Amino acid sequence: MARTDYHKRRIPLEIQGVVIDGLKLKQVMYVPLRDGMSLTKAEAFTEDLISRARLMVNYRLTDADAWELATAIVSAAWTASEEDRRDPELFTPGLGPDARGWLRKMNRVFSFEDQARVAQWVERVYKQRIRVEAVQSMIKLDDPEALNGQPKAERSPDHTPRALVQSIRKAAGKTPLHSDFTRTYFESRDRPLNYRRALEQFREVCGDREISEYTPDHCWTFRNWLSDTKDEKKGLPLAGQTKNNKLSAISSLFGFAIEKRHRNDNPMRDVKLYPKNENRKKKRRLYAKEELSALFEKGQRDEEWQYWAPLLGIYAGVRIREAIQLRPTDISDEFGVWHLLIRPGRGQRVKGGQSRVIPIHKELIRLGLIEHHKRAIREKREWLFKDVPLVEAKGARFNAVDTDRMMVPSQNAATQWFGRYSDDCGVTDPNLDFHALRGTFITYGSQQGKDLSLRMELAGHSKGSGVHQTYIYAGASLKKLKTEVDAIKYPISPK
Repeated sequence: MARTDYHKRRIPLEIQGVVIDGLKLKQVMYVPLRDGMSLTKAEAFTEDLISRARLMVNYRLTDADAWELATAIVSAAWTASEEDRRDPELFTPGLGPDARGWLRKMNRVFSFEDQARVAQWVERVYKQRIRVEAVQSMIKLDDPEALNGQPKAERSPDHTPRALVQSIRKAAGKTPLHSDFTRTYFESRDRPLNYRRALEQFREVCGDREISEYTPDHCWTFRNWLSDTKDEKKGLPLAGQTKNNKLSAISSLFGFAIEKRHRNDNPMRDVKLYPKNENRKKKRRLYAKEELSALFEKGQRDEEWQYWAPLLGIYAGVRIREAIQLRPTDISDEFGVWHLLIRPGRGQRVKGGQSRVIPIHKELIRLGLIEHHKRAIREKREWLFKDVPLVEAKGARFNAVDTDRMMVPSQNAATQWFGRYSDDCGVTDPNLDFHALRGTFITYGSQQGKDLSLRMELAGHSKGSGVHQTYIYAGASLKKLKTEVDAIKYPISPK
C-alpha cells in the first residue's frame, strides 16, 4: 500500500483537550492528504477547526471565573447523591470532587490549562468548606478547649470564628496558614505599607501553605518571579530596590514566625538580594525648555493643588508630599521675608524628619501664592489647598499619637495625577516625574546661584546641627536664601 502524506498542524496550548466535531484536539493534528484533500484545503480545514474551537472555549479563564465555577462544583458535590459519590469520574476517594468530571457533567468545555486552574480552586474551596463546617461545629459545641484537655472557657461576645480555627489547628499540631499568620503579623505592630502587597504576591506565587512548610526553594521561586514580573500599574520591570523591599517583607514575616515558635529557621536567609544600583525603570533627567513650557504655559490644571504643587516643585524644590501637605500656617513673613516652612507636624511627614525654610520665589509671589495663603487663613482651612486628595492613615505615622486613624493628603493620588497630566501635555518620558522638577530646581540653582552651602540648605541636603533641627530659623539668614532662590530663572513664563 502506498504511503499516505499528512499535513501536520501544531495545536495551541490553550485549546488542547477541546472536543469539536467528535475530534479531541491534542498537541498535534495530522490531516491525511487523500480523497481530494489537498495541502491548501488541509491548512484551511485546520485553521477553521482551531478558530471554532477557540469560540467554544473560554481559553482565558480568569481566577474570578475559575473560583465561581469551583464554588458551583463544590456546592453540587456537597449535596450529591450516594450514586454520584460512588462515581469515580466525579469523586476521587479521600480528595473530594474531581473538577474535570464535574465540568463534563455540566457540559462546560475548557482547555487543559483552564481545567487545571478550576481543579486548583475546587481543591481550595472544598478544603475551606470542610474547615468552615468544622468551625461551625466547634461554635455550636462552644468548647474548643476540650481538644486540649483544658477546662471550658467562658465565651466573650467578641470571640471570633478565626480564633476558633486557630484553636483547632493548634490542637491538630499544625502551624497557621500564611494568610492567617499575615494578619497576625500586621496586627502585632506597625509595618511598612508596601509589605502587604509583597506578602500577597508571595502567597499567590507559592501558595497559601502552613507557615512551617515553606522552604528555600519557595523563596527562590518568588525571587525568580520578581525577575520576570513587571510593575502592575506602569508595565515596566521592577527596580532592584523594589524587589529587595519585597524580599525583605518575606524575610521579616519568617523572622516573626521564628519569634512565635512556628519555625526554627528563616528560608530567606541564603536568598541573594538584587544589586542596589539595579534600576532599569527610571533614570531621571532635567526638564528641557519645551517640556517646561508644555507643563507650565500650555497645560490646564483645574484644582488648586494641581495648579500650585508643580509650581512649588520647580520654584521651591519641594517633594510632592511636602507640597500637598502644607497648612496655611506653613507660609510666613517672619523676619520680613515671605517663606515656606517645610516641617513635620500633625498629619505631615518630612523625609528624615529634617525641617527647612525656603524663601518664596518672586515668580510664585507674582502668580498669587501669598494671596492664596491669606485667603486660606481667612477661611480657616485645615490644609493650604482645600481640594487636596485625602487618604486614611495611622495617626502614629503622621505625628498624631492621640488618634488611631486620621485623614492625610495622599501622595499616591498626587503622583498618579501628575503622571496623567504629563502624558496629556505630551511629556511622556518615563524618566521625567515630579521629583525631576526638584532636580531641575537644584541644577538651575547650581548654575545660577552663588553659595553651595545655601543651595544644599534650600534642598534639605545639608544635615544641619542639633540646634538647627530644634530651631528652624537657626540656619542661614532668610535674606541670603531669598537672593539665592530669586537667582533661579527658567526660560518660561508660567501662567
